Formats: sequence, structure tokens, C-alpha cells
Amino acid sequence: MFQDSPIRCESQPKGYIARTDGGVTPASFRASSSVEPPTNGNAMHETGTGGGGPAAIPHWMEIDEHLALGAQPDADAVRTLARDGCTLVVNLNAPGARNYWEGEASAVAETGMHYVHYPLDCSSLSGEKYEILRGILMAHRRGKVFLHCAMNVKSSAMAHVFRVRELGHDPRLSREEIARATPGHEPKWERFWSEMGAV
Repeated sequence: MFQDSPIRCESQPKGYIARTDGGVTPASFRASSSVEPPTNGNAMHETGTGGGGPAAIPHWMEIDEHLALGAQPDADAVRTLARDGCTLVVNLNAPGARNYWEGEASAVAETGMHYVHYPLDCSSLSGEKYEILRGILMAHRRGKVFLHCAMNVKSSAMAHVFRVRELGHDPRLSREEIARATPGHEPKWERFWSEMGAV
């Protein structure tokens, strides 16, 4: 579902903040330390080393000032994303996922952010599926996108291809960051990354 959105391309990452774990956080995606974790049960709070984003979104990863990834948010997290300047939420979560939230589109709309639900079936990965997501992400490079799925597996795997092919990130470093922030990826993702030239 697309909401009307004047979206444009281009822009470059700017300032970063060093984290205590040795990583970096784009300054524009820094969350307020006064924000309480979500409590309504829509998000799964199995936070790995990638946790600690806005409202403690599980498996949180900041890619640059225009793109962040994570697991399924809940209403508190959606409101926090909006307060932190997010302009578009892209949901790859399938309706059959155990933590799928039917009210996400309306919750996002209430904040004034735009919303795209692209339920990605990863049982048959293809370049065409990537190109659809690439178009969405490239069209919104002036905004701030939060890309998610159930546990940041599909979203981080697809974002890895985007990072390597479109943003010029080092594939090895990207994969290391994904490994620290997510529950892990099945071998099919390794094959897909290889087919997409992201290894």
C-alpha cells in the first residue's frame, strides 16, 4: 500500500556519533534516552547486539542518516520514529508472521509518516524483488526510512545488497555488522547475495 508521497533521490550521509561498542550512529537517527521501551506487545523484545534504537526496537541497525533497519515495531516505537524524524516506514513483514501487526499502516499514518507494505516472500528470492525495494529506497534518499520485517532478517539481507550495490559499502564489513545485529541468515541469503554481486 503506497500513501501519496513526494519522494526524490540523492543525498550524502553527514555526521556520526561514536558508540561505546565501537560502532557509529548517524546523528540524525539518535534516539532520546528518555524514551521507554514499547510495552503493547506488538514488537518482540529479543534485543541482540543490534538493539537499543528508538523505543528499543529489536535488532536495530543504522545504515546512514537516511536508512535504519530493525524488527517489527509497535505503536510506541512508531511514534518515536516519527519524533526522531523518520519520514517513511517500509514493512517487509508478511501477514502470517507471528508478530505481524495489522494496525501498523494506520498507526504510521497517524504520525504523518508515509508507509509502504511490501510483504517479501523470501522462499523465491529474485533480482526483481530487490529492484522493487531498491526503487522505494532510492526514491526516498532525501528522507529517513525505517525498513523492517519480523526480526530484521529479510530487511537486513535486502539492505545488504542495497548497501553494497547502491551505497558502495564494503561487503565484508556490511556482513559483519548484520551478524552482530540480527539473529542470523539462512544459506539461501548467501546464495542470493552472491547472485546479486554483493559478496
